[in-house]
Amino acid sequence: MAYPQVQRRGRRPHLSVGTLISRRRAQADPHAEATGADETTGNGATSNAGDRRRGLGVPAVILGICAFLWWETTRFPSVPASLSQNISAAFFPRVLIAAVAILAVVLVVFDREKLSVRLPSRATLLTGVGITAGVALIPWLGVLPVVFLVALGLPLLWGVRRWQVLLAYSLAVPIAIWVVFTLLLQLHFPTGAF
Repeated sequence: MAYPQVQRRGRRPHLSVGTLISRRRAQADPHAEATGADETTGNGATSNAGDRRRGLGVPAVILGICAFLWWETTRFPSVPASLSQNISAAFFPRVLIAAVAILAVVLVVFDREKLSVRLPSRATLLTGVGITAGVALIPWLGVLPVVFLVALGLPLLWGVRRWQVLLAYSLAVPIAIWVVFTLLLQLHFPTGAF
């Protein structure tokens, strides 16, 4: 099968976005390209309702988890006013839960393609392990040193080797966090055991 290519003056031929999308769909479901439909009804008309319903599973699970976690935040004990720094213990978890829930809704509204669940790549898994290890180190090292280590380690894991930029970034992130949260918002991070 020949795919259309767009030729521009003085440049190598390249594929249009529509062609790339068509190729991806053909790789995902070769039968759909041959028939011209994802699913066919008895008279050959296309039916995407089944795809839409299947694609709602992942966002529905995410929204269910968000609802459960929101309910869990209602059970947080109240913090004395002298320690709360004008913010309840549930505030930041609720902000994160709301952000995840909004993104799940956006996924349904704006993703017209069939949602698929794939295994994460090696870099994604190692990123999760690195962040989890960083969170585990906070009680011993404190927040700002851990943020420095994570800001240094993750780009290295992703293949960044521009040392000057990497070092400047690794120093700038914890300093910016310290300025915003400690100086401006008067919130204090755990300093760690050392």
